[in-house]
Amino acid sequence: MTGGDGRRFLPETSTSNGPSGSRHGGHAGLQWSTMPYGDAQRTWFPEMLDVLRVRWRANLSFSEMIALRDELDAMLHRIRSERHIRTPVIRCRRCGHVGPAAEPDVTVRAMLFSLGRFGLVPADAMKLLDKRWAAYREQHGLDLYGKPAIAGGAAACGHL
Repeated sequence: MTGGDGRRFLPETSTSNGPSGSRHGGHAGLQWSTMPYGDAQRTWFPEMLDVLRVRWRANLSFSEMIALRDELDAMLHRIRSERHIRTPVIRCRRCGHVGPAAEPDVTVRAMLFSLGRFGLVPADAMKLLDKRWAAYREQHGLDLYGKPAIAGGAAACGHL
């Protein structure tokens, strides 16, 4: 929900005060969110792109790419934690649970696609990298993050 001035508001957690039943401009039971628009869904923050631009080289080995992915993923989680960015509340299509969505992660493939998306490599080079990564991943039995795949995969819903 948004207020007339474009700010978002969330359910209030404390008691209200004031004649309108709310502390925030007459919206009973609501409080203003200070999180910038879009941050809950954002995966690529500017400081992460700066690291990607500095560290990316066309001749990176797959192990170096995985290490860069690990660094970017840790940076993403640190940024979200420091800025108190929460995931949106969702209803799980599989089990019906209503609650916060899973935190976004940086996969190796997402990192490769970001190279093309943000103009660090041409589209044809990105497609070639993606094909090479898929072959390497299959050959070495790796998951989306470049780690050894666990047989059977995840059985539980990933929203928790």
